[in-house]
Amino acid sequence: MFFTSQTFAAKSDEWVTKSDLPEPLAGSTSAVVDGKIYIFGGSSNGSEAAFGTKCDSTYMYDTETNSWTKKTSMPTARAGVTAAVEGRKVYVIGGYANVNSKLTRLDVVEIYDTETDTWESGKPLSTARSWASATTVKNKIYVSGGTDNNGVPLVSVETYDSSTESWTVLTDMTTPLLSMGLAVINDKIYLMGGSEYNNIVNNVRIYDTSTDSWSVESSMPTSRAALM
Repeated sequence: MFFTSQTFAAKSDEWVTKSDLPEPLAGSTSAVVDGKIYIFGGSSNGSEAAFGTKCDSTYMYDTETNSWTKKTSMPTARAGVTAAVEGRKVYVIGGYANVNSKLTRLDVVEIYDTETDTWESGKPLSTARSWASATTVKNKIYVSGGTDNNGVPLVSVETYDSSTESWTVLTDMTTPLLSMGLAVINDKIYLMGGSEYNNIVNNVRIYDTSTDSWSVESSMPTSRAALM
């Protein structure tokens, strides 16, 4: 998520200010392909992502030239999105948009081809959600948690197999959560922190993709959310 238009790079244990994002965005998502950073969607002109103008922007940052390039816009303007990479394609998943003046969670999946700078529609999610967390393990995309149309955290998890173009519902998380951070180690997905709606947590949960099962690890020292 990018609440300001600044980008930073860490070098030699120091922070260095780099070229600003072309516009301030909240509730956008990011992905890295071939050493380039891509930013998708988000909201502008609002105090929070939910209240701002939903954007369809796609930007690419080149670390070698320290420059941003505007790419082909997403077909659907949205914020509160998540993304996962498979090969050189980025799957931009879920989020929310203003539909008939009402904030509505989406099951939309749109696929960005970084080689051709083009978009295509993907198979919709089984459950519409915003502020979910997503990653890729062994060419399968995993999407966890988020919020439903009432803003209530979700416990559900689903996976996408591009070879069959299908979503499969998996074992629920141990707790409904949104806005978790995640990392993949040895085909296990570590979900860190997040929000249980009004309560920010410090829990660490591990999903084993080989057994479709969850376990709980030692908690973080600090509770935190919006780690996406």
